[in-house]
Amino acid sequence: MQLGAGPDWYRGTLQGANVDAGILHLVIHRIIRSRCSRASVVLTSLDGARTSGEGHLVGAARHPFTCLAFSSCGRYIATGESGHQPHVRVWEVRDDVGNFTGQSIRSFPFHSNSIVAVRFVPGSNLLISVGCQHDATICVWDWRSGSKLATGKVTAVVNAIAISPDNTMCVTVGSKHVKYWHLPAGDSPQGAGLQSRSAILADRRSSIFVDVVFLDANRVLSVTEDGALVEFLNKKYVKTYRFDDPNLPLCLAVTKDAVVLGCTNGVIRLYEKDDLKTRGRLPHPAFVGMDPAMASTAESLEVHPKGVRQGTRDTRNIENLRSRYPDVRALCAISSIPESFIATYSDRSMFVFEKGDDMDQWRKLSSSLAHVGAVTAVKRYPSHLPYLPSGSFITAGVDGTVRIWSMDRKKDKACPMPSTNLLSPTLKKIIHVEGDFSSLVEPRGDVGFVPSERVESMTGIRCLTVSPDGKHLVAGSKSGNLHIIDLADPEMNVVEVVSAHELDVQCVEYSDNSRGAPYLFASGGRDRIVHLFRPKEPNYEPCYVIDDHQSALNAIRFAQNHNNDLYLFTCGSDKTIIIWRLVVFTQDAIQFDRENLISAQMGINDLLVPASGGTILASCQDRQLRSYSLSGKLLTTVKGTGGEADLQQGFLGKFCLDPSCTYAASVCSDRHVYVVELRTGKCVAAVTGIGESATDVEFSEDCRRLYVTASNGCIFVWRLSDTLVNRMQMAKATLDTLNSSIANRNTLYSQEAVSQFSFNARFLLEPLRIVLYNVA
Repeated sequence: MQLGAGPDWYRGTLQGANVDAGILHLVIHRIIRSRCSRASVVLTSLDGARTSGEGHLVGAARHPFTCLAFSSCGRYIATGESGHQPHVRVWEVRDDVGNFTGQSIRSFPFHSNSIVAVRFVPGSNLLISVGCQHDATICVWDWRSGSKLATGKVTAVVNAIAISPDNTMCVTVGSKHVKYWHLPAGDSPQGAGLQSRSAILADRRSSIFVDVVFLDANRVLSVTEDGALVEFLNKKYVKTYRFDDPNLPLCLAVTKDAVVLGCTNGVIRLYEKDDLKTRGRLPHPAFVGMDPAMASTAESLEVHPKGVRQGTRDTRNIENLRSRYPDVRALCAISSIPESFIATYSDRSMFVFEKGDDMDQWRKLSSSLAHVGAVTAVKRYPSHLPYLPSGSFITAGVDGTVRIWSMDRKKDKACPMPSTNLLSPTLKKIIHVEGDFSSLVEPRGDVGFVPSERVESMTGIRCLTVSPDGKHLVAGSKSGNLHIIDLADPEMNVVEVVSAHELDVQCVEYSDNSRGAPYLFASGGRDRIVHLFRPKEPNYEPCYVIDDHQSALNAIRFAQNHNNDLYLFTCGSDKTIIIWRLVVFTQDAIQFDRENLISAQMGINDLLVPASGGTILASCQDRQLRSYSLSGKLLTTVKGTGGEADLQQGFLGKFCLDPSCTYAASVCSDRHVYVVELRTGKCVAAVTGIGESATDVEFSEDCRRLYVTASNGCIFVWRLSDTLVNRMQMAKATLDTLNSSIANRNTLYSQEAVSQFSFNARFLLEPLRIVLYNVA
């Protein structure tokens, strides 16, 4: 963040209008790809190597990005926005020597509603922008002078746009719509009408066209929603091409001498540009549900479960989804040396292929995988535990998968998991928790620029937690089940499924038995019930039920006081925190007594227990972070956001503490994540560019990174500034010394240990009801 700078790593999918369907627009001869996450654009190299040209663009306005385009020189990017009164913006992304700059140099306010497409016209200063159906306008700009040259009306839904090779016209296609637009010259008078002519569609007048390319100045190819490849000659429909291959075309691209078709079932075919004779086929992607841990060698990419093959068209039953490849959603051809293609698929994966030494040989240059749908939870894994690679963090999503990531590419000898794979350098493992493989691909309705309305999924993972010994990972699902995953098993299978709740599992938590506390596991659901289990092997044994809340549970936390009494804090949407104390714990029975009830005037959305114990922290809907003693007394209240949240009347959701408990990172409803100092509430950083609502946040164990997940399927890893890192690491070292001193002396706090603890803002000494702060 550098107190608010760029992401260290990004994993997600293309989001927003045309990029939601995976549309990429890349500059010829430029080996940079761009990804849009609604409010930011990330530029990375095609081969995954770090370059000085990499960077990210974050819009200053609150309008999310919907589309983008590179200029022919690769130095500029144009973006379109959604919402009311959106702008077309031009960014300079690199300087003369190729270093990233990321400066906005032009802004054009004209459209009244969302912009669905922007395109630079090669070899000129022209820039084209197309509005959505409600905006109903197409505009041509001279982006260097900032003037508007011509406008036109386009009332149909536009799904694609292409520019002719001679740069004199463009064509837009959509629902029952194919229209040619004649582009004005640079010296044309400003504000003129844009001349246009609709194509003669004949018996194709009811078709929905989803993609289009120019073959030459007079020939146009377009793909329809029903999988037909249609040719237009001199603005007139002339032919529909049929192929023997059973896979239907969905998108297309064109190179200097070939036409590339992206089809269902992961098929990408090449045809001669003149007569559309078959020329070749690109390699297939990973099949639906493939675990990247399997792809350790090139040979392993060719090994597939029984039934996986290219050529099947039957995707109606869920069982068959495992036996196919994802559909191709978008293609981009790069006329570089060697020739390359970028393909995005319906499982939100992206593959880069380049031409091999032989004429018909193609090889995979790089690839990346992502969650399909919202990412709902993130959890860091302690590095001292042996079952996962060092620096690992775990995410879960509505696609019913749990994914293990690590940015550390060094081989960990103590970890049996492969250090790298050929599908994704950072994604180490995919665990399929639920058997519904239909959630692993996006629906076919998302074509062109405008995504279809999606029905909320009834499956998916809502919450995660890791056992204190790191052996078990528990995922709570929307179906009310608890899935216990054995991380000690190299296959990481689900060893037990517990039907605990009637509705969504909202929160899960283990008690920490490292200090002698009883070992328990708790889950809270939308059904208002809290279930407690004894986490035994091979089965989790239910032992207690709490049903005192009047609405869904938001958070559950265990805490232990200086007398080793175990407390349970439950927080619900009924604006209450109930404090429970364990009074009976035997082999046959356990019992919790209700110690106190905290009734708040505002909603309480999350709870955390600092590493010292002794207090509980709560994030509230009035944007405050409140700390309570274990007996329920309010200790402190600090602001949990920056000033932007006050303007938007946002509220806090999930939040986390860094390992030293100096800072808190909180998710706010204004689509920001704020990092605040716990002692003062001072906002030291604000994470923007997330686009849609952030869902969860977590610090890395070394205090260097911040993990942010979002409902648009993106995962951002932000690099913290050296100032913050040094401060947290010093405080963490002092905290470790203090904890060691406490453990060795078998006392709550010694005078020597407290005197050493001078760097950090902590909530300590609950029996004395005081708060020890850093006053430096």
